Amino acid sequence: MPRVRRLSRTLALLVVVLGAGSVASAHETAPGSRLRIDRIEPAVPELEIRVRNVLAPTILVNNDTAETFEAVGSDGQPFLRLRDGGVEANVASPDWYRSESPTASGWIAPTARAGAKPRWVRIASGDEWAWFEHRIGTPGPAAETPWTIPARLGGRAIVIHGSWFRTQVRGSFRTRLDGVRPAVDEGIEVRILQGTQPAIFVNNTSGKVLEIPGRRGEPFLRIGPSGAEQADPGGVYAPLGTASRWAWVEPRAGWSDEDPPENALRSTTTVVLGTWAIPASLDGSPIEIYGRVEWVPVAEHHAQQPAAGSNNKRWILIAVAATVTGAIVGIRTIRRRRQHG
Repeated sequence: MPRVRRLSRTLALLVVVLGAGSVASAHETAPGSRLRIDRIEPAVPELEIRVRNVLAPTILVNNDTAETFEAVGSDGQPFLRLRDGGVEANVASPDWYRSESPTASGWIAPTARAGAKPRWVRIASGDEWAWFEHRIGTPGPAAETPWTIPARLGGRAIVIHGSWFRTQVRGSFRTRLDGVRPAVDEGIEVRILQGTQPAIFVNNTSGKVLEIPGRRGEPFLRIGPSGAEQADPGGVYAPLGTASRWAWVEPRAGWSDEDPPENALRSTTTVVLGTWAIPASLDGSPIEIYGRVEWVPVAEHHAQQPAAGSNNKRWILIAVAATVTGAIVGIRTIRRRRQHG
């Protein structure tokens, strides 16, 4: 079975965004607006830094140096660091929580405050991570809009220089839902909400508990008769709402690079890029939500747009009502490889 290529090098972690409507519209930019890294000052060859517009501007770092990399927040304190083969979050920093949300309006721990002494918690192994970087902002009216982000390497200040730039719109990605396997009894309804990264909406009226693990099989989300719950990094679940439905942004069901393969870009008709599958369980019995990702060229895009007031729009509104406090973004650090969601 073909496999969808994931975001180059790494993606971020769980975040909460305000409402499924925000999932679809977070940090929307003008068509053809793209991000790039222009330079790092001073240059560090072993430090790989990339930028993507995935829901919101996202910085990706792969630290192959022997020194500690620190992402510096707006208060001058680091909120994230990569060192000794691990990723650590400063849970005392408000910027840490903002970096988890594509809208920068997610939950912030009451104990977090600007300028507070860092309190580090190890959240993952590895030398790569990504975060939503709201200081990048949105593109201006000019052909290029520059931006800078501060960081540190081995205690030395470095500056990430980048810019927004305009480019030709050649098409868009579309996620298709093929179904649930094996087929389940009535009571599990799944919908795809299209966006820069797709969102999955589940309405569970089966009376059973639906569990959806994260990328590495860790506890992530469960939806049952008592409502929806999200797991923290320690695997402890906390309630999200009392309704048995929820929506979350799901990169495993999307194409995480900014561009499709060259053969798709040259095509004048819709191209199936690959398949995806999200593992789950229903009252302990394994199931799988699965589908495919397509590239829709500009030539076909307008003809395939849903009409105003379409069923898709109706389901977006239902998802918004179902997720008043937020939708879950499940993004985990991974190596570059082709694999199932």
